[in-house]
Amino acid sequence: MAPRETAAGAAREDRRAFFTRLFWGLAGLLGALVGVPVLGAFLSPGFRKPEKAQWTVIGPADRFTEEPSLAHHVHPAHEGWVNVTGEMQVWVVRDPQGAYKIFDNHCTHLGCPFHWEAADKRFFCPCHNGVFGADGRVLSGPPPRPLDYYESKIEGGILYMGALRRGGT
Repeated sequence: MAPRETAAGAAREDRRAFFTRLFWGLAGLLGALVGVPVLGAFLSPGFRKPEKAQWTVIGPADRFTEEPSLAHHVHPAHEGWVNVTGEMQVWVVRDPQGAYKIFDNHCTHLGCPFHWEAADKRFFCPCHNGVFGADGRVLSGPPPRPLDYYESKIEGGILYMGALRRGGT
């Protein structure tokens, strides 16, 4: 009787080892199926090529002076397969050398819209009293960096804006 019990015990051990290996194999396969896309989502921005700037017409360049002026424009937005347009506002400033600076209309502190105070020659954000100079630098208040700005170019007397750049860069 002893050999029969040993054979039955060995069969149970072989079955247990088989199911243990099967369990860990399936767990590893499932982990790989979930882990590879997650890892790809974390690493893919490092390999993505920067998008080319889409140049948007702001208006005739001679319309803008050294006094900042608010310009309205239609800005295309591509989110996945949805292409929409929205009206946006930007501040356009021409410096004494004739170069144009196009500022985003939102404060770098919490994103509130700011306005130009002509008497004080400064941009003022009423949310938390952020103050910026006409060149976009922070004069006082809580904003952590200068105003964000768009690339600009002039072709044929028309002012264009390109990609948004973080203030201070």
